[in-house]
Amino acid sequence: MKRYTTADIVSLLNKNERTVRRWIADLISIDKGKYVVSEDILKLLEIRANSDNVRTDIGQDPDIENEDFEADYIEGFTTVEYIEFQKRINEYPVLKNYIDNLEKQIEYFRFSHNKQLEINEKQTQTINELSQGIKQRNFIEAKEKGFDNQEIKI
Repeated sequence: MKRYTTADIVSLLNKNERTVRRWIADLISIDKGKYVVSEDILKLLEIRANSDNVRTDIGQDPDIENEDFEADYIEGFTTVEYIEFQKRINEYPVLKNYIDNLEKQIEYFRFSHNKQLEINEKQTQTINELSQGIKQRNFIEAKEKGFDNQEIKI
């Protein structure tokens, strides 16, 4: 099956690249990590599913249609492919554990960051309140000493 880039589509249809990208975005999008497709794409997939339904039904009940093939599936590997496959299988639990630990650390750092922000906001508020209090006390002391109406010369 031939595949086309947006640049290929632009040249074939003689349209603007932004227009082609908008058309594609209208047909297929990703929402919360899941593909969302338009009705046009669904119809295209239905046509493809019906035309791709060519397989041999040897040993199956002819009344069963469109069910997944449930027989054992055997695929041959070269020695190099098998060794690589075995490595990936063996490292999966380690990588999964590592990713889980990273997710926990990220959550901990997010929580710590939020707590630190709260503390900083409280400190800022306290400093502002103290600053206001000092200004008021200085004003009162200046008034009591009679400095409120005098110009200060340096």
